Amino acid sequence: MHIDTDTGTTTVIVSFRTARVEQDELTRLIRASLPLFEKQPGFIAGALHSRTDGRQLLLYLQWISLQAHHDGMTSPDWAEPAAERLLSFIARENVLMETHVYTVHAVAKGTAQRSYEANDT
Repeated sequence: MHIDTDTGTTTVIVSFRTARVEQDELTRLIRASLPLFEKQPGFIAGALHSRTDGRQLLLYLQWISLQAHHDGMTSPDWAEPAAERLLSFIARENVLMETHVYTVHAVAKGTAQRSYEANDT
């Protein structure tokens, strides 16, 4: 994932607050829904982060524009079983989900490099 300014991209960060015992299942369900994002025109990249205390997940998504984000999130693909299982879990387990849209204003780039293997996630 490459983060840059002045590209016109839209960043969407979705926060999922949950009990520790639910984080593994929620992580599995979100990971299973990521291919739905990949199918959407205008979707650039996404990353799922978990807080080390087991109480929050952050889903970081980049889109080519705000309109692409809206179009992608209203796609009929969200009626697929992976998405339905995720949304059902969120409702059933009372997961607090917040979505916010951001614009990138500054980026810091370090000098450290990491080589990524084909099986890294």
